[in-house]
Amino acid sequence: MAKQISEIVEEIRRLAQKNKIKELVKLLSDLAYKYEKNPRRLIAVITLRIYYNIQLNASQNVVADFNLIKSPYSDKWLYESYPDKYGDRRYDMLQKYIWRRGTMCPFSLYLMYCYYPYVMGSMYTALDRFYSLREYLEHQLSENPQQSEVYDSRIVCVGLLLIDILMSEKRLTDALTELLSMQRAHSKMSHVINAMIALVYTQIGDITNAQKHIENAIEAGSKITEIYRGLRSALLGDFDNAYSIFNATLPLFKDEEPSSVVTACENLVLNNIAVTLFYMNNAAAGKVIIDSCKNVHKVCYE
Repeated sequence: MAKQISEIVEEIRRLAQKNKIKELVKLLSDLAYKYEKNPRRLIAVITLRIYYNIQLNASQNVVADFNLIKSPYSDKWLYESYPDKYGDRRYDMLQKYIWRRGTMCPFSLYLMYCYYPYVMGSMYTALDRFYSLREYLEHQLSENPQQSEVYDSRIVCVGLLLIDILMSEKRLTDALTELLSMQRAHSKMSHVINAMIALVYTQIGDITNAQKHIENAIEAGSKITEIYRGLRSALLGDFDNAYSIFNATLPLFKDEEPSSVVTACENLVLNNIAVTLFYMNNAAAGKVIIDSCKNVHKVCYE
């Protein structure tokens, strides 16, 4: 008897929790074959397979899956390309049949599609894809203003990943320009953006502005305010207190369900805080942040 979807999901979760990644990838490959004629399930399975193959550093398999997909923007992954399969069985007020519309691709697939070229050494390809994704999301936001909260958070997530690349390449002025533009456009995510601005100023060497923006992040309030307090202590040179705060915060992550601990944007901030602490020659505090990130999903899902 074929397994139910809920059973398959539970098996995937079990293997992931036990860190049996190779077994998990094999299971996903079997599922990809099984769902070959079911595009919605197929793209979900391939997305997971890419994610876990990245963890295995199996670059050939990752590239093969991206070649299989072609592009998450392809008509192949639109609901309206399969009207007989994906109608949602409802009618509007004029009794016209309503079909599901839009992409089947999880948001995480778009992010990996954009970022993976950078992992492989193609910075400009990655940046171009992130700029294109941001334009795509901004268009979706204009078409669906009722979903502004969803699209705003995704646009910020894309912007922060783009900035992550710029910071890694020491293009700090470009990163700061992007962040200040985001700050004006996305006030609801001000704590994340201010924290990132503080990190850029820290790497530039402008500690005064770094402190100002980390104070703004603290005042904005969020689920990781204590992390920001720890960063403030680090900026002030009080590394012992910073380490104590980070260490005390770690159990808060372990006590929560991984999917609900922090958003992908906040997780990105945690990673960058860790890097900044390493720059400050405080590897111990940086390691605590890295450890906390292990308890957080690093990919945005739909």
